[in-house]
Parts: sequence; structure tokens; C-alpha cells
Amino acid sequence: MDNSYTAFLNDTLSTISSGYLLCDATGVCIMPADQAGKHVFSVNDISASEEYTKIGDMTVFKVDVAPRLYLALYSKDDSGVDVGKMACAYIKAALNVQNKEMSKERFYAMTVMQKLSIADTNKYIHRYHVSENKDRYCIIIRCGDNVEDMEEVLHQIFSESQCAAVYMLNRTTMLLVINKSDDIKSADDMELAQAIVETAREIGCHDIKVGVGEVRRSIYKLYESYDEAAHAISLGDMFDIQGNVFVYRQLIIERIISSIPDDVCRYFYNMMFNKRNSRLLSDDMQRTIEMFMKCNLNLSEAARDIYIHRNTLVYRLDKLQYATGLDLRVFDDAATFKLIMLLGKRIKAEAEQDAANNKS
Repeated sequence: MDNSYTAFLNDTLSTISSGYLLCDATGVCIMPADQAGKHVFSVNDISASEEYTKIGDMTVFKVDVAPRLYLALYSKDDSGVDVGKMACAYIKAALNVQNKEMSKERFYAMTVMQKLSIADTNKYIHRYHVSENKDRYCIIIRCGDNVEDMEEVLHQIFSESQCAAVYMLNRTTMLLVINKSDDIKSADDMELAQAIVETAREIGCHDIKVGVGEVRRSIYKLYESYDEAAHAISLGDMFDIQGNVFVYRQLIIERIISSIPDDVCRYFYNMMFNKRNSRLLSDDMQRTIEMFMKCNLNLSEAARDIYIHRNTLVYRLDKLQYATGLDLRVFDDAATFKLIMLLGKRIKAEAEQDAANNKS
């Protein structure tokens, strides 16, 4: 079995809470790795006509592939039957895909997701004449809808010399592997990402986010650019960053904040915002602060952009200074407050994620 699909199956089957053993046609375990080689059951005990057979605490399912595989789940009752049937369907689908020829674009996708062994990577590098050392970077596109149309349009826009791969990872996410030319400046990467956003809007895909990773010279390091592109989108969500394009190298402060331990994060945030003054950060106040900082601490410009009188803005900043001791009209104080606000956004995003996980 191809190592990439072994990894895929292991990721899929490991979600089965009751535990599993994937066995070959003789009843010998092949997955997970720490059980490999163990003789699990005798095939003589398997019913020839039934989909699954109970053997002690195990329910053994026949996986309809050639050569024959068996999936053994540990359960004392029939509660795992539906899970077992679903798992067998996953295994069959994965092996059917494995038996088909891997396209060049799928090779890039499996490489950046680290689903291929070094041996498999080298095999496809030689098969498709892929340069091992060439400047490339990854772009991840997430669309709420029309992602299939987006894939078709991008295939038409980019030549193979510009884009090594356009590949749909799932129903909402697409991968681009861009070939970086010597005459292309870093600023052009942002222009390219913005062009992708505009193209998406033209075909009716409005809920779009684009993450851009750093350039990698080696094909074996390209996964790092993929991880960076995915992380850039996550940071955009966590810190509620305006816009549709998130470039990893530009998110330095956000990356620093996201790497701070939780307890340190909460300590500094609570030091600034306690129960007494936390109500101060209303939506209006936050919008005022963000616009003031966006306008480079220019009072008149910020007041004009948020449609309030200059004196109203001064009053709000005075009120904030009285509560926190920070005068946002002073650069050092503004920078400190900016960091504290980012800490707060991280804490809020993580709390919402925990709540969503607990619901599921």
C-alpha cells in the first residue's frame, strides 16, 4: 500500500473512538504500526455471507477490495456497526484513488500536505520531470461557494510556467503552487492574490480568503510554504484582519502574539482590562481606536473617516487614557495598546473555538 494512503487511512481510522485494526487477507494486522504483524483472528471464523462477524469483543468487517482486507473494531455491542461500515467505505474509496495514476497537480498537493514518503516523492519527481530546486510558493484559496468554477477559471488564467499546480483540496479550499520568477518582485505576490480575489468575485464567489506563504527553493521544503499560507488565513480569522488577502511575511506582530503562551497572554490582557474598565471597549470604541491607528494617529483624518466631530474623538481618547493610563496620541502608548488589543482578539477567538468544539 502506498505510504501516502497509509497515512491517509491512519488519519481517518484513528478518529474511531473504539479503536481499530486493519488486517490483511490472512487476519494479520497491517495498521496501526504498533500492532503490525499481530495475528488478530482466523479467517475461518469469518462469515462468508455476512457483512461483518462478531468475534469476542471484536466486530470484523470485510472491506470489498482486492486483495481482501478486514477491519476489526473493538466493541461489546452493535454500536460500532455504522461506524465500521463508514470506515470500510473510506478505505475502499482511498484504495480506488490509489489505484489510479496520480496527476502532477495531485503530486504537488500530496507533497505540500506531507502525505508522500521521500521514496514516493522522488518517484514522481522523476516521472513528471519536476525540478527539485526551483523557487515556488503556495497560495491557499478558501471560498464559501463556486470553488469548482474558480478552479476552471484559474486553469485558464495561469500557464504551467507560471503555476505548477491548481488543485482543489476539498469543496471549499484550493491550492495554487506558484513558480517564482527572478524578475517578479515581492509586491507582485500581493497583486496576484488581489487579482485572484477579483476573479472570484466576478464568478460569484464573494466569501473568499487567500493565504500566501513564503518562497521555498527545495521541493522538499515546499510544505512549509503551504503551512504558512494556511496559518496566514487562520491569523486573519483570529485577529479579525480586514481584507481578503493574508500574506504570511506581513503578519509579524500577529505571529508573535499567537506564539505567546495562553497564561502569559491572559496575564497581560487582564492587567490592562479588568472588570472595572472592560466595558469601555464597546464596538464603537474599538472601531474608533482601529480607525485612529489606521490613520497614523491623525485626529482630523480619523474623525472624518468615522463621521464624528474631532472633539468627540478627543473625548473618547481622553476617556480611554483615564481608564488605562495610555494616551493613544503618543506613539509608544498606541503601540502598547495595539498589542493588548491583539491579545484580546486572540483570547476571544480561542474561547469561541473552544465553545464550538464543545458543542460538536
